Amino acid sequence: MVGRWDRFRLEQVVTNLLDNAVKYGAAAPIEVTVALEEGSAVLTLRDRGIGIAPERLPFIFGRFERAVSSRHYGGLGLGLYIVRQIVELHGGSIQVESSPGRGSTFTVRLPRSSHSDGRADAPGHTSPSSDPGTGHCSSPWASPPRPRCRTGP
Repeated sequence: MVGRWDRFRLEQVVTNLLDNAVKYGAAAPIEVTVALEEGSAVLTLRDRGIGIAPERLPFIFGRFERAVSSRHYGGLGLGLYIVRQIVELHGGSIQVESSPGRGSTFTVRLPRSSHSDGRADAPGHTSPSSDPGTGHCSSPWASPPRPRCRTGP
């Protein structure tokens, strides 16, 4: 799937979500799907682990927030906060559905084109490629800024 995204930041999103699924997934299989829905890329990651209590769901994307005690599970409570920040900077959204003892499903929706120009899928539009010297793409955090690139095959 092709879209105008920062490849390395999206790797961080996937890595953080997978790390949590492995950590809280009770060694059960993890399902990961990518689909195209209404012009958006949709990443869904589902585990069958410990789940999240309903009263904790509104807080899990906050900085230093945790769904469970750090005594039993390591971490700083920054992973999902970082995921949400990256997804929102790409013009997307993230949602979670969870039940204690039944696992969690995280759904990330990303527009395939930038909100700022809306041209990534326009006929004749050519997205800038990665930096030929490094293969790195642009990022709002890059210093100095690198050229934007397309993620996909």
